[in-house]
Amino acid sequence: MATLLVNKRICFMAFSRSVTQVFSLSRTKLISKNALHTRTLCNATVDSGVQYLARGNSKAIAYRTHHPTDMSSSSLPGIVFLTDFQSNMKEPKSQALESYCQQKNIAYVRFDYQGCGESHSDLTDATLTDWKGDVLAVIDELTAGPQILVGFGMGGWLMAQAAKERPHRVQAMVGIATWADLPGSVDKWAKPKQAQELGEPKESFHVKAPDFSFFMSQKFSHDIQKHSSLFEDDTSSKLAKCPVRLLHGMKDDHVPYNSSIQLAQHLTNRDVEVVLVKSAGHRFDQPDNIQLLFEMLDYLIYGAEEARKLAISSWTAFSVYSSQHRHNPYV
Repeated sequence: MATLLVNKRICFMAFSRSVTQVFSLSRTKLISKNALHTRTLCNATVDSGVQYLARGNSKAIAYRTHHPTDMSSSSLPGIVFLTDFQSNMKEPKSQALESYCQQKNIAYVRFDYQGCGESHSDLTDATLTDWKGDVLAVIDELTAGPQILVGFGMGGWLMAQAAKERPHRVQAMVGIATWADLPGSVDKWAKPKQAQELGEPKESFHVKAPDFSFFMSQKFSHDIQKHSSLFEDDTSSKLAKCPVRLLHGMKDDHVPYNSSIQLAQHLTNRDVEVVLVKSAGHRFDQPDNIQLLFEMLDYLIYGAEEARKLAISSWTAFSVYSSQHRHNPYV
């Protein structure tokens, strides 16, 4: 059973190869109940100290970790955040998640891919294969026990690949604006003729996508052709059978929200939920969006009953929040 939640409405969809049933419930008080607490986490600047993980050939990726201080929570899964295409670990969701893990006493890792952020390598030398290897190295060398992978944009594609390679280590996946057709999209945009038209060196060029542009090396362009879309049957059938939650903003102008819906339809495991937020864009980093992410993680980590108790507790905290700041008209 896969679930599709849309802002103002909740729709439960049974996905197989086609949608067979749709049920609706009014949605009045599900999101924004812990806005004050969430704003604190969103605005927090977390810096646990950058460290480096060697990746061979004098390359190293930068990472930050949080380790639980109370061993009573050692049975809980850790969380690994995989950021978007050519992004870095300082983006808002990544830092908010570290605050969440500190409060929950949960292990957490965020990192920069090769060539990005504070990592010691050149972006022109990085490939999608390298970035997939970075994710696997982080799981293998920086974490212990089961993990929940949270992937943003391209990170959603990478988390699915990592779950396929390390199914015994991945307990659940949470995708945010998952770029499921990453290889197909980039390969279509990154044609060598673009470099010639722009008068740039053939070794590297800027790619003009429909709604944004980005730097691309010929090495990356050639490498990405080796990889497959998550929509392909032989790929989706091999993905891990763990619980999957896919969050997507309906105002996303980079990755269409249909990407998450189609991915849910292709996945063969039954525990898949798609959550669409009508007011959210690609970054999915507003307080309400972050709170929804936290609620999803509570459910995956603690189970439905405990997550319900946590939600009720957050509603109580929300009641002291000044009414003038309640921007959600449905509260």
